[in-house]
Amino acid sequence: MNILRKVAQAIQSAHAKLMAIYANTFGEVERLLDATSDEIQKELDKQPSDWKTWHLQRLKQEVRRSLDWFGERSGAVAASGARDGWEAGVQSVDDPIAVARGEPIHDSPLPLRQTAPQMPSSSPPASVQVPLVSSPPHHITVGVQLPALDNHQLVAIEGFLTHKMKDVSADMVKAINRELGLVVTGLQNQSDAATAIEKLLKVGGRRRALTVVRTEIGRAFSMAAQRRMEEKVAAGMTGLKKKWRRSGKIHSRQAHDLADGQVVAVHESFMVGGQPIRYPRDPNAPPAQTINCGCTAIAHMDHWEMLHPGDKPFTEEEIQRNPRHMYTANSRAEGVAKWIQTTLEGKRKANGEWRTVGTLPMPVVDFLRAKGVEPASMEIAISDKLLKRPAREMKRHVWMKGLENDELVGMSAHIDNPKAIYWGKHDHSLHYVFARKDQGLGKLVVRVRARESRSTLKHHNYIISGGSVNRTDVMDTNQYQLISGAI
Repeated sequence: MNILRKVAQAIQSAHAKLMAIYANTFGEVERLLDATSDEIQKELDKQPSDWKTWHLQRLKQEVRRSLDWFGERSGAVAASGARDGWEAGVQSVDDPIAVARGEPIHDSPLPLRQTAPQMPSSSPPASVQVPLVSSPPHHITVGVQLPALDNHQLVAIEGFLTHKMKDVSADMVKAINRELGLVVTGLQNQSDAATAIEKLLKVGGRRRALTVVRTEIGRAFSMAAQRRMEEKVAAGMTGLKKKWRRSGKIHSRQAHDLADGQVVAVHESFMVGGQPIRYPRDPNAPPAQTINCGCTAIAHMDHWEMLHPGDKPFTEEEIQRNPRHMYTANSRAEGVAKWIQTTLEGKRKANGEWRTVGTLPMPVVDFLRAKGVEPASMEIAISDKLLKRPAREMKRHVWMKGLENDELVGMSAHIDNPKAIYWGKHDHSLHYVFARKDQGLGKLVVRVRARESRSTLKHHNYIISGGSVNRTDVMDTNQYQLISGAI
């Protein structure tokens, strides 16, 4: 397999590990919360039908004991998840770099979720033997033992998680006690109170607990990756950068989606919603930008092949499930046009950043498949370094002959709405033909990457060249085959 493909797979594998760590930790926390909820409901069921005759203080003590049990054990589970996240963050940097150098990595398979035993009904919470994440059979091992970073930040996250899960537990105790008090004072019947308590435990408490876990495990992952990249740069590694990758959540932050594909130097901050953020869930960023954030910052080298060379386009399903993504996609197109313009004007330095300017339409995909070519990805990208070529007058006779800057700035529109798309029989590339202001024709040439290709080309489906084109040339069936549209 092509080394660059292995790099892309290593990056994907690191993200998959983070998702697996989330899933396993969430499963542990939910299991503990379910056990706690069951125990409290059993205690409620023991009470007499006239709740006013309860020994209220005893019942509150039982509730607190159950939730204290949950707070302590869930804190240990969450702290262990943070350690796994920290190690996975280190590996997310080390593995792609090792693969790019041709060095072996010793990866472990992702763990399978296992069904946990139910809490015995005869045992109070204090005596229940529930395996902690410090030694469960499905504990995640993220790979080869790595040189340890100074982990004082991890220790702080573990301490915060332990404390925060106890806070979640204490807040649930207060909320449940309020519901019990309403029954005793006659302001609520016992059935409604039982329903409210169950909702507090299985909805509100669960949501808050999982939000804390998701945020802090992700923070540990991002912190470790950032520290590792800084360590690599300090050791003399050149060319290493980082790229913001959106979470893919349906209800994501628009500012985070717009930052997708942004590449900066390791020591620099991303600009997200007009604010500098070093990495997703940066503790120095406002909480509104970090809580429940699912984005990642991935290691990036200009010569690496990436699954998504620029930003990751929204799928039709994503847009259907959240129409707001269409507005984000339109904003991205405006951002790409501005990025192209500032690059061509020399207002920003070309640093190997790629941007997505469009996607392959299904007629083109069907045409390629009929030729036995399975596209490696759907998006079409452009590199800022490639963009600089037409800006140099001496290069115009070689690349982008005759195209003006405003035509390049409007590149996305030419890709999304061309007059026609042709297959170049000699160069085996896609030729997007568009109308020019002078009534002539221009074209953008897209190099297609096949999924099984062993080519050493760096990226999938990218604009390699373009320029003016004569109608008679395009109509020459010895050179071009029409895929869609007409001129």
